[in-house]
Amino acid sequence: MPPLLSRLKPRAPIQLGGRCLVGILALSYAWVLLTPVVPAVSRAGMLRFNLMTESFGAWFLQQPIPSMYNFSNEACFGPAFLEPRLTYLQMNHYPTRLFTFTERDAHTEALPMILKSRSTYQGHRIEAFHLIEAAPGGMKMTAVLNSESDD
Repeated sequence: MPPLLSRLKPRAPIQLGGRCLVGILALSYAWVLLTPVVPAVSRAGMLRFNLMTESFGAWFLQQPIPSMYNFSNEACFGPAFLEPRLTYLQMNHYPTRLFTFTERDAHTEALPMILKSRSTYQGHRIEAFHLIEAAPGGMKMTAVLNSESDD
């Protein structure tokens, strides 16, 4: 046996955690590959962006899927009385993060607010309209109107 090969140690078997991680990565990769081919997969991704997923389980299972740069995602938000004059901005991330994490306190003075979001992919459009109001201990977001259409 050559001296270099005699110094190599046998490879340790992949543990269960490693197998699970590789499985999750493989499923995420398959999901991304299926997005342009299977309309139900692209629809599920657009529903996730617009907070319209049918169940928490469906939303949870999609969390390993990358969310940036996947659809034409747009959102606008502002005080409810300005709703007709709000303009959409292109968004790569979820617009609701503005109301759920650190930026939340900066928006509480303008409540009630309107959040409109829409996603477009291969001629299919999903739109959501949410009302954000003050609630004990924070804010309450209620879906007011959701729609789907084909261009």
